[in-house]
Amino acid sequence: MKKKNKPNIIVPQQKKAENTVSQPSKPIRESGESDNIPTFSLTNQYALGILIVLIGVMAFWILKDFLLQKNTFAFLDIGSDTLNAVFPFNKLAADFISEVGFPTWSFRQGMGQDITPLYNSPLYYLLFLGKSENIPANMVYVELFRIFLNGLVFFWYLKTIKYNNYTSILGSICFTFMGFIALVLGWGPLLADWLLLMVLMLISLEHLLQNKSWYLLPITTFLMAINQPFNLVLVAEFSLIYLLVRLYTSEKLGDWLENGKLAIKLVGFGGLGIGMGALMVYAHITTMLNSPRGSGDVAYTNMLSSQPIFQMAEGNELYTSFLRWFGNDIVGNASNFRLWQNYMEAPAFYVGLGILLLLPQLFVFSNRRQRIAYGSVAGLVLFIMVFPFFRYAFWLFTGNYYRVMAAFIAIGAILGSLKVIEEIIKGFKVNLIVLGATLAFLLFLLFYGFSTQLSTNTELINLLDFINKPIRTSVVLFLLIQTFVLAITRANNLRNIALWAFLGISVIELGYFDSMTLNKREILKTSDFNTRTGFNDYTKEAIEYLNKTDKSFYRVEKGYASGMAVHSSLNDAMIQGYNSTSNYYSFNHRSYVAFAKGLDAIQGNDETSTRWVSGVRGRQLLLPLATVKYYLVKGQNPFQPQLFDSLTTIQDVKVFKTKNHLPMGFTYDKYLIDSTFKRFSMIQKDFSTMQGFIINEKDKAKFKDFVEVKDSVQTLTIESYNQFVSECKTDTLAISSHSDTHFDGTIDLDKTKLLYLSIPFDAGWKAEVDGKPTEIQKVTFGMSGIILDKGKHTVKLRYEAPYFKTGSMISMISIGIFALLFGFTFWRNRKENKVELSENNDV
Repeated sequence: MKKKNKPNIIVPQQKKAENTVSQPSKPIRESGESDNIPTFSLTNQYALGILIVLIGVMAFWILKDFLLQKNTFAFLDIGSDTLNAVFPFNKLAADFISEVGFPTWSFRQGMGQDITPLYNSPLYYLLFLGKSENIPANMVYVELFRIFLNGLVFFWYLKTIKYNNYTSILGSICFTFMGFIALVLGWGPLLADWLLLMVLMLISLEHLLQNKSWYLLPITTFLMAINQPFNLVLVAEFSLIYLLVRLYTSEKLGDWLENGKLAIKLVGFGGLGIGMGALMVYAHITTMLNSPRGSGDVAYTNMLSSQPIFQMAEGNELYTSFLRWFGNDIVGNASNFRLWQNYMEAPAFYVGLGILLLLPQLFVFSNRRQRIAYGSVAGLVLFIMVFPFFRYAFWLFTGNYYRVMAAFIAIGAILGSLKVIEEIIKGFKVNLIVLGATLAFLLFLLFYGFSTQLSTNTELINLLDFINKPIRTSVVLFLLIQTFVLAITRANNLRNIALWAFLGISVIELGYFDSMTLNKREILKTSDFNTRTGFNDYTKEAIEYLNKTDKSFYRVEKGYASGMAVHSSLNDAMIQGYNSTSNYYSFNHRSYVAFAKGLDAIQGNDETSTRWVSGVRGRQLLLPLATVKYYLVKGQNPFQPQLFDSLTTIQDVKVFKTKNHLPMGFTYDKYLIDSTFKRFSMIQKDFSTMQGFIINEKDKAKFKDFVEVKDSVQTLTIESYNQFVSECKTDTLAISSHSDTHFDGTIDLDKTKLLYLSIPFDAGWKAEVDGKPTEIQKVTFGMSGIILDKGKHTVKLRYEAPYFKTGSMISMISIGIFALLFGFTFWRNRKENKVELSENNDV
């Protein structure tokens, strides 16, 4: 093909007036300022290199004792969740994957629960690659990877909104090492996932706004949905505020057509992402609805939503909220924290003191529309801090805390201050009056002696007494240095040097305070972790001994907790590999909790008590009801000798067997009404559980063939108790095979009885009797039972996750739709590029 001669194209000159287009109004700047732009012309590669080096140096500084294996990533103080929850859940997940495969039901969590929601963070899959016993030591490497990922993703976001490379480096450092992230690494690292996902959501929104791409939104929504679908509500709230500010300041809020298209894309692609993760979403929702919190049994919703809208927060809450902008440890470290809530639940706003000094400058150069938008956001944050009702509303009245909400506010502060940095780079001169007033206000908060009444003291308390004086001195020093550096940026010839100094001081400051948050703590040392103490005690050998000698289904209880943290551990079974009755979890199964509450194993009707359930630990007469066959103790034997046989002693662990053990599947021919049972004393209740199963008054018609027990046990002796147990042992299920998700067995009855199973009542468990589907009844507050007629029966129990089939189908269809849309978009873009290239060649 011959090349065509290019025609001589004469472009007529237009008049100057015709060539003039309206330019957006420039930001209001101080008169006499320079328009010279400093030489911040770093290449992207060079900027990324600087960022990676800074993150690496800071991360090593903060985590060196963990990386060098001096400490494990397990905290023994107020951050005990790392040891008592994070470690157990991840070990259970890792063991289940290696031994069984895809997770469903496990008897190692409480008395049995669906554990699929434990697999909600792709980052934690890295922990499953090594030995599950070493998770506390290896977790630091996962968190190190997360730290780098946070910084790089935030850098990506700032470049997406076309920020200068210097600004992007500074913002990424402030985000990566913000106080909230340092705090949750020593408490519940999964909370840090939501900041990373939130930034991915901001990138997704910007790509839609800038018409770059659509596929990031469903991917981000998918990752959020499989992590914790409830938090999608929180992200949606933050995203809405972000979009309103973004559209209003760019004068696009009134474009209803374009915003309508944007809304359709958000709903459509966001819904597609949720559909892609439907399997896990369904599992999460099922778990929440099957818990006292999710079902509304003990939720805070009614109490919090009934609070007066404009009722101000108490003085200690306000004081805590304002001072935590200066660092996590300003009013106490870890277990020494003494003000509102606790060290972990109090708001973690800290993002760097320089950010606080910069933020008010945002209102100096902004135009009227920008000031309205930024002022509205600042007012909303102030309202949230001063009037708790708005904080409750953000959480849909599910709890009285800040948590990730504080991090969202902190991100907003970072973004506002970075706008100031962008303007400084372009020539804006910091307003010294505003800078001085900001410094004075911050010092006022640090030194003014607020007084209030704490709930534990009727006298007026000077809250200044709670502040950490050495940390306050450090804060003041950093504030003065950063104020001086920001003032120097006014000089054109020193601006670059001052900005680099600002970054350097911010690095030192953030590293200093984060290191304090993570290292000035009670931490499980690696040397202690590797000794025969804590979860590594001789319980392991005791369980191995029982597993070798007994292949039946049974549960084990202990008279001690193996955990070494300040809070007693209830999840030992997950780590040490046995079935138990205790559990610590935010969404414990409602049937399991109802069982414990009905038997007075937990007290109260508040949400907290449903998370910490000790099961039948310490209740010797209830052990047969929960299929507890063995009991482990250390030290003095606390048992009645008539109830236990001593089997063996392994180092300091004594192994006992219950004489009155009942297998999984024993029978009753009598029942008690729950209202009758509740009138008994504690000891009478324990005895009565062996007399008959317990039902609600409204269910009496189902059990017309059974005898009702109307009176309490009168003769409370070991002999009478043994007699009741013997009657239950008359007919039991002979189990031929069993696992976490199935039981097969046979039974021969001489009359109609109820086959009692110590499995929390759950819709996922299905029963077949003699090959026919049979209804499972809810008995004894929360356990399962099957009514069996006289004769020989074959009984099969299967757990089938109620969400699995539907969730899998929706996920596969949604992933298919995503693949088709992605393929079509790729094909169309490639075709358009070819056409454009052809036209350019023709020209």
